[in-house]
Amino acid sequence: MEYHYNDYIKLTREYLRNLVYYAEAVKNLTGEIEDIEKELGGVSIKSPGLGDAGGGTPELNTVEQAVDDRVRLADRYQRLVFERARLQQQIDKVQSAVGKLPDEEREAVRLFYFDRLGYRCMARARHDSERTCRRRVYSATNSIAFMLFGERSERNIAFIS
Repeated sequence: MEYHYNDYIKLTREYLRNLVYYAEAVKNLTGEIEDIEKELGGVSIKSPGLGDAGGGTPELNTVEQAVDDRVRLADRYQRLVFERARLQQQIDKVQSAVGKLPDEEREAVRLFYFDRLGYRCMARARHDSERTCRRRVYSATNSIAFMLFGERSERNIAFIS
Protein backbone atom coordinates (compact mmCIF):
# COMPACT_ATOMS: atom_id res chain seq x y z
CA MET A 1 0.00 0.00 0.00
CA GLU A 2 1.38 3.39 -0.98
CA TYR A 3 0.52 6.51 0.97
CA HIS A 4 0.27 10.01 -0.44
CA TYR A 5 0.35 13.58 0.79
CA ASN A 6 -0.22 13.75 4.53
CA ASP A 7 -1.39 10.15 5.01
CA TYR A 8 1.56 9.43 7.31
CA ILE A 9 0.58 12.35 9.53
CA LYS A 10 -3.05 11.18 9.53
CA LEU A 11 -1.92 7.68 10.43
CA THR A 12 0.26 9.03 13.24
CA ARG A 13 -2.65 11.04 14.63
CA GLU A 14 -4.81 7.94 14.48
CA TYR A 15 -2.20 5.90 16.36
CA LEU A 16 -1.93 8.58 19.05
CA ARG A 17 -5.69 8.96 19.43
CA ASN A 18 -6.24 5.22 19.69
CA LEU A 19 -3.25 4.22 21.80
CA VAL A 20 -5.45 3.81 24.88
CA TYR A 21 -7.78 1.52 22.94
CA TYR A 22 -4.86 -0.53 21.62
CA ALA A 23 -3.65 -1.06 25.18
CA GLU A 24 -7.14 -2.15 26.23
CA ALA A 25 -7.27 -4.56 23.28
CA VAL A 26 -3.94 -6.10 24.35
CA LYS A 27 -5.35 -6.56 27.85
CA ASN A 28 -8.49 -8.24 26.48
CA LEU A 29 -6.48 -10.46 24.15
CA THR A 30 -4.26 -11.50 27.07
CA GLY A 31 -7.34 -12.53 29.06
CA GLU A 32 -8.71 -14.53 26.15
CA ILE A 33 -5.34 -16.20 25.56
CA GLU A 34 -5.13 -17.20 29.21
CA ASP A 35 -8.63 -18.69 29.03
CA ILE A 36 -7.67 -20.75 25.99
CA GLU A 37 -4.45 -21.89 27.69
CA LYS A 38 -6.50 -23.18 30.62
CA GLU A 39 -8.92 -24.90 28.30
CA LEU A 40 -6.19 -26.49 26.19
CA GLY A 41 -4.38 -27.66 29.30
CA GLY A 42 -7.45 -29.45 30.59
CA VAL A 43 -8.40 -31.32 27.43
CA SER A 44 -7.51 -34.98 27.30
CA ILE A 45 -7.60 -36.63 23.91
CA LYS A 46 -7.67 -40.42 24.01
CA SER A 47 -6.81 -42.45 20.99
CA PRO A 48 -9.82 -44.26 19.55
CA GLY A 49 -10.26 -47.90 20.39
CA LEU A 50 -11.22 -50.52 17.83
CA GLY A 51 -14.90 -50.09 18.59
CA ASP A 52 -14.65 -46.33 18.00
CA ALA A 53 -13.32 -46.62 14.45
CA GLY A 54 -15.31 -44.63 11.94
CA GLY A 55 -17.94 -46.53 10.05
CA GLY A 56 -17.94 -44.45 6.90
CA THR A 57 -20.48 -41.94 8.21
CA PRO A 58 -19.93 -38.21 7.73
CA GLU A 59 -20.47 -37.48 11.43
CA LEU A 60 -17.51 -37.34 13.76
CA ASN A 61 -17.40 -39.65 16.74
CA THR A 62 -16.77 -38.14 20.17
CA VAL A 63 -13.00 -38.54 20.03
CA GLU A 64 -12.76 -37.07 16.55
CA GLN A 65 -14.97 -34.18 17.64
CA ALA A 66 -12.75 -33.55 20.66
CA VAL A 67 -9.65 -33.53 18.47
CA ASP A 68 -11.35 -31.21 15.97
CA ASP A 69 -12.36 -28.82 18.78
CA ARG A 70 -8.83 -28.83 20.18
CA VAL A 71 -7.32 -28.10 16.75
CA ARG A 72 -9.71 -25.18 16.24
CA LEU A 73 -8.91 -23.84 19.70
CA ALA A 74 -5.16 -24.16 19.08
CA ASP A 75 -5.54 -22.26 15.77
CA ARG A 76 -7.49 -19.50 17.49
CA TYR A 77 -4.84 -19.35 20.20
CA GLN A 78 -2.09 -18.85 17.60
CA ARG A 79 -4.04 -16.08 15.85
CA LEU A 80 -4.68 -14.28 19.14
CA VAL A 81 -1.03 -14.51 20.21
CA PHE A 82 0.05 -13.09 16.84
CA GLU A 83 -2.49 -10.25 17.03
CA ARG A 84 -1.47 -9.38 20.59
CA ALA A 85 2.22 -9.28 19.61
CA ARG A 86 1.45 -7.08 16.60
CA LEU A 87 -0.58 -4.63 18.68
CA GLN A 88 1.99 -4.55 21.48
CA GLN A 89 4.76 -3.85 18.97
CA GLN A 90 2.77 -0.91 17.59
CA ILE A 91 2.12 0.44 21.09
CA ASP A 92 5.81 0.13 21.95
CA LYS A 93 6.85 1.99 18.78
CA VAL A 94 4.48 4.88 19.43
CA GLN A 95 5.35 5.10 23.13
CA SER A 96 9.05 5.04 22.31
CA ALA A 97 8.61 7.86 19.80
CA VAL A 98 6.62 9.93 22.31
CA GLY A 99 9.29 9.28 24.93
CA LYS A 100 11.98 10.74 22.67
CA LEU A 101 10.20 14.10 22.34
CA PRO A 102 11.29 17.18 24.27
CA ASP A 103 9.39 17.66 27.55
CA GLU A 104 7.05 20.41 26.26
CA GLU A 105 6.06 18.44 23.17
CA ARG A 106 5.60 15.22 25.16
CA GLU A 107 3.32 17.10 27.57
CA ALA A 108 1.39 18.58 24.63
CA VAL A 109 0.88 15.10 23.15
CA ARG A 110 -0.30 13.77 26.50
CA LEU A 111 -2.78 16.60 27.01
CA PHE A 112 -4.08 16.69 23.45
CA TYR A 113 -4.19 13.02 22.41
CA PHE A 114 -4.35 11.06 25.66
CA ASP A 115 -6.26 13.45 27.96
CA ARG A 116 -8.31 14.74 24.99
CA LEU A 117 -8.03 18.41 25.94
CA GLY A 118 -8.68 21.06 23.31
CA TYR A 119 -6.17 23.81 22.57
CA ARG A 120 -8.02 26.33 24.74
CA CYS A 121 -8.00 24.01 27.78
CA MET A 122 -4.37 23.11 27.13
CA ALA A 123 -3.46 26.79 27.00
CA ARG A 124 -5.14 27.42 30.36
CA ALA A 125 -3.57 24.36 31.96
CA ARG A 126 -0.07 25.18 30.67
CA HIS A 127 -0.33 28.97 30.95
CA ASP A 128 0.59 29.25 27.26
CA SER A 129 -1.19 30.71 24.28
CA GLU A 130 -3.44 28.56 22.09
CA ARG A 131 -1.08 29.18 19.20
CA THR A 132 1.86 27.80 21.21
CA CYS A 133 -0.16 24.71 22.08
CA ARG A 134 -1.13 24.17 18.46
CA ARG A 135 2.49 24.56 17.36
CA ARG A 136 3.72 22.06 19.95
CA VAL A 137 1.11 19.45 19.02
CA TYR A 138 1.83 19.98 15.31
CA SER A 139 5.58 19.74 15.81
CA ALA A 140 5.29 16.69 18.06
CA THR A 141 2.98 14.90 15.63
CA ASN A 142 5.38 15.54 12.75
CA SER A 143 8.33 14.36 14.83
CA ILE A 144 6.53 11.17 15.81
CA ALA A 145 5.53 10.54 12.18
CA PHE A 146 9.16 10.90 11.16
CA MET A 147 10.26 8.48 13.90
CA LEU A 148 7.61 5.95 12.86
CA PHE A 149 7.81 6.25 9.08
CA GLY A 150 11.15 7.90 8.36
CA GLU A 151 11.78 9.99 5.30
CA ARG A 152 8.53 8.92 3.68
CA SER A 153 6.63 11.09 6.15
CA GLU A 154 9.08 13.99 5.94
CA ARG A 155 8.33 14.58 2.26
CA ASN A 156 4.63 14.84 3.05
CA ILE A 157 4.82 17.22 5.98
CA ALA A 158 4.77 20.26 3.71
CA PHE A 159 1.23 19.40 2.61
CA ILE A 160 -0.26 19.71 6.10
CA SER A 161 -2.41 22.77 6.59
